[in-house]
Amino acid sequence: MAEPVSMELARAQLRVDPDAAQDLLIEQAIVAAREWVERYTGHLLVRREVAEVFGSLSGTVDLHAWPNVEVTRVDYLAADGNVTLDKSNYVVSPMQRPAQLGLVAPSGWGQFGRAAAGAATSSIVTVTMQAGYAEDEVPGRLIRAMRLLITDDFENRGDGDYSAKVIAAAESICRSDRRVVV
Repeated sequence: MAEPVSMELARAQLRVDPDAAQDLLIEQAIVAAREWVERYTGHLLVRREVAEVFGSLSGTVDLHAWPNVEVTRVDYLAADGNVTLDKSNYVVSPMQRPAQLGLVAPSGWGQFGRAAAGAATSSIVTVTMQAGYAEDEVPGRLIRAMRLLITDDFENRGDGDYSAKVIAAAESICRSDRRVVV
């Protein structure tokens, strides 16, 4: 998985030459910065498979992985084992945040309707999806926040935390991308 900030960009930001020992520290700083931005904003900066578990699909459910690229499976636990819903049994609204998933099959649709009804009453529903930005789609402001965090991490090795000034700057940059849960 390619990080949004490449080793070359990080080295340029830090004004350091390639060095195996330095590169390991820089790589760790890159990963830590991405994780911080992902936690703060709720955006997945690297595309990957994500599974979210819900109690049922009795209405619509909010998919928290963002950006949501594609729901690949919806499974629910039935009395006789795991059941995978056909894609015609659910609809995804991926353009809003959070993306939402809901059932579309009425009970009169034979086996597909029964499968959707099972998901509506099951106590465990797992939605598997591909989510996150493609390599060249990460917003520049989020990369900028990562660069600030990488620099602070690298320059203050051993301190264990980012400085308050850098945290405030990164939060300011990322604030418009943060999902506020009410």
